[in-house]
Amino acid sequence: MKPMKDKNKASASNKEGTVISQGSSSNSTPDGKMIFGEDEFIYVKEANAYIDARIDTGAAVSSISATDITEFERNGKKWYRFTLAANDRFIEMEAPHVRYSEIRQSSKDTTTKRPVVSLNVKIGDYSTSSEFTLTDRSKMQYSLLIGRTFIQDIAVVDVSRQHIFERENNVLVLLNRDAYNAAKDKGINPNAEYDKQNINESAGKIAYPADNGANLGDDAEKALPPVIDKLNTAQKEK
Repeated sequence: MKPMKDKNKASASNKEGTVISQGSSSNSTPDGKMIFGEDEFIYVKEANAYIDARIDTGAAVSSISATDITEFERNGKKWYRFTLAANDRFIEMEAPHVRYSEIRQSSKDTTTKRPVVSLNVKIGDYSTSSEFTLTDRSKMQYSLLIGRTFIQDIAVVDVSRQHIFERENNVLVLLNRDAYNAAKDKGINPNAEYDKQNINESAGKIAYPADNGANLGDDAEKALPPVIDKLNTAQKEK
């Protein structure tokens, strides 16, 4: 991704994150803090996708939509495997456990304990690892919410703006629910180029012989006629 270029540049960082540079004019404040719009595309490494996120200063901790949450162990540490369902896609993700968060229900006088994981994220030139609560947001407008823990010390929010920072074009993008439904109603696939590229890259990896349609795996050489004949002969001799 080509960073946005400005004549004057300032840098910003927090304890865990790093930033190469931030343009000073429309993308950052005079003291070097980034300016986020009400919505921003956040790259989540574990999903290998840009996710349209709501920037919410009213939420303490960020959260990501997660279903089919399962706990497992990796190198003696607790991890979680979960599914991110958005834009008619299902992305399986894995992330290390950090802690549990007690969430108080606004309509009830009870709390719910939810797992919190660490995810590697990027916006503009700024990248960091940050905490995200796992919760089912599949019926909500945004599958990703960015809270104060992520924003503090590195950014301010201008709710009059949206999508200030650019994103890479050849990476999967997950839109908010209304934007995706509007695109689908118009027959537009926001990931048309991405899907086309993936199909081209996977061409020839799975071999399907024309005579019987059997899947011979990911070795393209097995699809050659002499090899197919040899396999068929071996089957008949058994």
